[in-house]
Amino acid sequence: MKKIFSLITLLSVSLGALAAENDVQTITYNGEHQVTYANSNNCTGTAIVTSLFNATKDTRSYGAIVTFEPGAHTAWHTHTLGQKLIVTDGVGYTQYENGKVEQIKAGDVVVCPPGLKHWHGASLTSPMTHIAIGEQDGRPSAVWHEKISAKEYANLINNAEK
Repeated sequence: MKKIFSLITLLSVSLGALAAENDVQTITYNGEHQVTYANSNNCTGTAIVTSLFNATKDTRSYGAIVTFEPGAHTAWHTHTLGQKLIVTDGVGYTQYENGKVEQIKAGDVVVCPPGLKHWHGASLTSPMTHIAIGEQDGRPSAVWHEKISAKEYANLINNAEK
């Protein structure tokens, strides 16, 4: 019985230490983030995506820095659980379905409610960078719709600037 108690105590201490190791703060240092190009099926032009953090079993949020080169923009899309965009640099534009095209600049925050069809991208002459924060719950976080051609985008932007 003494051996069983000792074994149980040792196992409990070991499992406790293992749990403590998993409940720690983590840091991903600058330069360690995964950098990719946005999927050309969902974006016109060049957009560079730097993944900041991913959703986990304990947290639903994810974040990325997205830099759109001049004229680059997303296709129309929705987010199952919504999305927040924090513009950090440059000038861009966004529009939600049946809404007006609006200019966005560094310091602006765009809140896209769940299911709201929208697009966003850089101005025709300036790049635009934003931090995108969203959530995942097992469903696709984004549902992609029709693309906007470069010509159509230029018309949208030029008409918004008048």
